[in-house]
Amino acid sequence: MMRKFKKRLTEGYQKYFAQKMFNKILMIYSLIVILTLVALSFFIYQYFSQYMMNKEAAREREAVSNVSAYIDQRIDASRMIVQSLNSNDYFLQNFSILLKKGYSEYLNYTLNQFLSADSSFTNSLKELSTFFNSGFNIESIIFSGQNGEFYRVKDQFSLEIISPEETGYKIPFQGGGGSDQSQIYPIPADKNGTHEPLYAVAAELKNPKTLELLSNMMILFRSNAMIEPNARIQDELKGNLLVTTREGDVIYDSSSTWYGRKFPVTNLMDKDLSDRVLVSGQDLYATVSMNNKAGVMVAQVVSPEELSTDTKGVKRWITFLTLVFILASVILTSTLIQRFSKRTKVIVRAMENLDISQRNVRIPLTEGDELYQIATNFNKLIERVNHHIEKEYISEIKQKNAEIVAMQMKINPHFLYNTLEAIRMNAVAQGAPEVGHMIYLLATLFRTSMKSAMVVKVTDEIERCRLYLELFQFRYPDRLKVQFDIASEIEQQEILKLSVQPIVENYVLHGFRTDRRDNWIHVIGAIDSGVMVIEVKDNGKGIPESKLIKLRELLKARIELEAETESIGLHNVNMRLQMLYGEAYGIGIESTSGTGTAITMKIPYINKE
Repeated sequence: MMRKFKKRLTEGYQKYFAQKMFNKILMIYSLIVILTLVALSFFIYQYFSQYMMNKEAAREREAVSNVSAYIDQRIDASRMIVQSLNSNDYFLQNFSILLKKGYSEYLNYTLNQFLSADSSFTNSLKELSTFFNSGFNIESIIFSGQNGEFYRVKDQFSLEIISPEETGYKIPFQGGGGSDQSQIYPIPADKNGTHEPLYAVAAELKNPKTLELLSNMMILFRSNAMIEPNARIQDELKGNLLVTTREGDVIYDSSSTWYGRKFPVTNLMDKDLSDRVLVSGQDLYATVSMNNKAGVMVAQVVSPEELSTDTKGVKRWITFLTLVFILASVILTSTLIQRFSKRTKVIVRAMENLDISQRNVRIPLTEGDELYQIATNFNKLIERVNHHIEKEYISEIKQKNAEIVAMQMKINPHFLYNTLEAIRMNAVAQGAPEVGHMIYLLATLFRTSMKSAMVVKVTDEIERCRLYLELFQFRYPDRLKVQFDIASEIEQQEILKLSVQPIVENYVLHGFRTDRRDNWIHVIGAIDSGVMVIEVKDNGKGIPESKLIKLRELLKARIELEAETESIGLHNVNMRLQMLYGEAYGIGIESTSGTGTAITMKIPYINKE
């Protein structure tokens, strides 16, 4: 079974991946995307889980801190009440009758005071009404009389004698008002529903002058009012908020499940939300504070299940989005790779179809990416190959024509020299020295033209120009003035053969005016900024503006002209100069119709020193 699986796996790899690069890319990319997204999802989940834990921890600490501050406020309120009563002489004078002589004597005293003409009389119970209306959530205040009776005050007109055993109160009347840390006593709700869960703060009522103990007193607060400090965050809180004594007596329980039972506080001492504790066999997280004036424990406990309720939703969303991103990325990548694969196949087919008989194969161009560059370069390569083939073909034809012409003109140059020399001698013998001199000039020009050297010295090229112009002056005597100003630094410099003479010839053919006697041509040679400059100036016919523009464009276009084309000499010189020295060199033309022309030739200067 294992062998068959390996065999099928190998066959599948050979069929779909071994010879298919894009399938390999898709497989590798998909694996990378899947692993990356899974890892990223894991870290995101961990981050959000930790974030929610920290957020919940902050809420728990805020809730515990709020309740601790609330308890401190009640302790401060209790102390303020006791201090206010102890410092009120009128209240102590009236209320001490109740505490020392009993309820009956207090009623008689109060009635007599009310019926007397003493306008300063005020009901002592009214002194206590301020504390009930101050927002401290006081349920009642209990005083112990010296005759063994207990008195409960609920508002300014409510005073009753009570028996703590009958009402469910179990109040150990021990003075606690003198210590820095006030003692709090929990009073659970009774089974008959007479009162809700309460807690009491013990204090002592004394005569400030004699320090006589008048009464042990208890200030009772509603336990359920401890929910008020966290009203803003109550809906966001998880778990159960507990307030207990150090012995485990429950003062407040937001879930109402621990009233009347001892809460196991031992494991909760100095715990934080990051700590897990066992409470009655249940695994819980706890945030605990005992930093309050009552010395009680305020704890927010929450189970791991409650903490994970929010993270479960995040986990589901992260899992769903991860699967969606994986599927979308694989589909998108597969689509893009198929497009690249199709374009690559077009390039491969074009290369396969390329041969000598099909030289016009082209790859369609689409987008500007690497495949576009490959297709562009392939098309350019085909164009260069075709151009090279055509160029070689045309060159071969020209070479054959040149060979035919050379064979037709294969005449011994010495025969021409000897013939011209015989004619010259005959002209001199017949008394025609000018004709003989003209033939001499022509023979000299012909002899130098037939030399095979491609470059000559500047002096040789200028001498050729001088011979040509001298020969032309025989035809138009006294009508052309010739001047040469060649700097001595460039006389021995090498220059392209037949580069200046065609410029001079161009003036003779197109610029010379036969109807005037003040024609002149000036040839200047000098060095300018490391460049050898030869300028041919004349006062001939000049070149019209439109023709000058075309001539300049013709010089810039490096194409071969037909032999019959006008200005072929200048174009030929310019092309040969740029081919030999580079495109930075060549000739330039300045001309004004009817005034003259100046043709400047620039070539590199080589300092031989």
